Amino acid sequence: MLDDVAHESFSIADARRELGDLLNRAHYTNERITVTKRDKPFASVNSVKDQQHLDYLDQIARKLGITVEVLLNRMAHLAEDRDGRSVFDEISASEPA
Repeated sequence: MLDDVAHESFSIADARRELGDLLNRAHYTNERITVTKRDKPFASVNSVKDQQHLDYLDQIARKLGITVEVLLNRMAHLAEDRDGRSVFDEISASEPA
């Protein structure tokens, strides 16, 4: 889906040592950080702004009686034009770098 956001993974031990830095990175740069346990995703650290967006999507999905994943898939499907290009691609292309 939208994988252009900065993202890095840390073990629980490393995240514990670097917690202050990880929190600052999430807050100030909107970086999304995955904390792993035995090399598998276990938890994530993200900004409050990102969490508010996720909560809003969750509210919409619950009202519709579907999961957020289904909601996002339906949104992406609706956004595709006849050529198979997504409206999201066009929006991204028009944003300043």
